[in-house]
Amino acid sequence: MKKLYLVAMASCLGMLNMEAQVKFSDVPKIGDTYTMHVFDASGMAVGGAGKDQTWDFSTLNYQDTFDFEVVDPKKEPEGNNFSSADIAVIRYSIGASKISAYNTHYYKTGSSTLTKIGRVDKTRPTGGTIIYINKFGDEEIQMKFPMEFGAKNLDAWNGGYNTSTGMTTWSAGQNDYEVDAIGKLVLPSRIIYDVLRVKRTRKYIRTKGSSTGVVERKLHEWYVPTIPFPIFAIVEEVNSGGGANRYIGYAMAAEELKDLKEPSTGTTEFASLSNRVTVFPNPTNDRLTVKLEGETLREITVIDLTGKTVMAIPGTIDSHSATLNLEGLSSGAYYLRIVAGDDNILNHKVIVDSH
Repeated sequence: MKKLYLVAMASCLGMLNMEAQVKFSDVPKIGDTYTMHVFDASGMAVGGAGKDQTWDFSTLNYQDTFDFEVVDPKKEPEGNNFSSADIAVIRYSIGASKISAYNTHYYKTGSSTLTKIGRVDKTRPTGGTIIYINKFGDEEIQMKFPMEFGAKNLDAWNGGYNTSTGMTTWSAGQNDYEVDAIGKLVLPSRIIYDVLRVKRTRKYIRTKGSSTGVVERKLHEWYVPTIPFPIFAIVEEVNSGGGANRYIGYAMAAEELKDLKEPSTGTTEFASLSNRVTVFPNPTNDRLTVKLEGETLREITVIDLTGKTVMAIPGTIDSHSATLNLEGLSSGAYYLRIVAGDDNILNHKVIVDSH
């Protein structure tokens, strides 16, 4: 017999907190770990710029995952190449369980900046052999704090790559970004308010022997206060040879976002709506009923922590109540996404317990 314990994670349309900032205190800390989902971003619109934006990516299909971890650079085998670094970020190979670290980025943090000073790449999937060690001569400022709506920065950088074959590759370019929007980000697992979007272009010339090429990436990254990495990103890799560009997306796993606070303003509508929604019985034996006073239910969706929709009542419900049969769901956490009235949305975290 299954039991459901419902923990309300309610949110709805309301005013945004225009004071949203990513601060120096939010920089990565040794011991931080995150999981990211990967998806094909081909044909995906990045949405508008400005204030009060809504970016709806609620129907993503994740293809894979990877992990990254913030570590002490002095304890890394190649850390002696980056003596000024105070953090290093390891990215583990997609699909691996922390056994095949294939690149490590080294950073130093100042009073107002996060600066990249180098990188080490290793073979995939084992991560056993160094491909190259990249040491920056003119270091690359990746973030200036506080990051807030309207902030921008342009930084030139250069560096040399020493490869395992002894070949030296030189690169020089710039990192140009602007915080061009603030708004609401709709993901498969939940809705997040007070999100800052960064529009970034990273372009550089790479010289290897007598060969020279241009590398360009256009990025849109979504940040929230307290999390030092983008919680969502769409990357366009420009094909300098004239072929089709490649688009890839990243979304932070729902578990990493569970402690984000709801907006500090604009909660009147949320309180009113949440007070009119009843979900019962709690606990329940497989069946779950949702009732709403004063508005009609339009859509109810059950989503797992990977963002996959596992159950939905299709079409317009156009009723004040609906019942879901959750028999067959595996034990674990899910999100119940309720759409009501004029696109008012509530998210409930649902835990299925089969014991």
